[in-house]
Amino acid sequence: MIKPKIVVFDLGKVLVDFDYRIAAKKFLKHCSLSLIEAVYIISQSDILDRYEQGDIDSVQFYNEICAKTGYNRPYSEFVEIFGNVFSPIQPMIELKEKLKNRGLKTAVFSNTNPIAIDVISRDFPFYKTFDYYILSYEVRSRKPAHEIYKKLEEIVGCHGQDILYFDDRPENVETGKLYGWQAFVHETPEKTIEIVNKMGLIN
Repeated sequence: MIKPKIVVFDLGKVLVDFDYRIAAKKFLKHCSLSLIEAVYIISQSDILDRYEQGDIDSVQFYNEICAKTGYNRPYSEFVEIFGNVFSPIQPMIELKEKLKNRGLKTAVFSNTNPIAIDVISRDFPFYKTFDYYILSYEVRSRKPAHEIYKKLEEIVGCHGQDILYFDDRPENVETGKLYGWQAFVHETPEKTIEIVNKMGLIN
């Protein structure tokens, strides 16, 4: 394998874990939905898709969630509930630091939204130490659509095997492979660290 010039990380389930049930349970105190219904609306409906795509802003997202769920608490309270669902995956954060210390550029490549990024950048210092950030709502495209991969190559100035990419979603990895990236499905920190070790990047 060719030594990459940049290591690209998905964010959710790779660098940070998340559980929308945490938010859904808090929303249930202020609306008459089941837990399953609340989780679906805030994490799997087209409302979140459009928010992550950049088609609606945070206030519009809040208004649409309120309309769907009957939630009627203030926007500021909604932001804290919706955003506080993350926890760091420490072995992956440590891996990222080792790669950076060895001179490799690093990037975040994520389907995400402004509320999530505001909370993560506020609560987790590691987030501010990447060289590049390619975020779906900023570039108006979500993985696995080709447009966001092209945008990443444009932003980081690397192509093909110069890019090493880890994502927990196989469909996102497959699109990376179409562009010639060294792309791998992230299953566990241990397996990803093993891949990096075999490439001779941190040992």
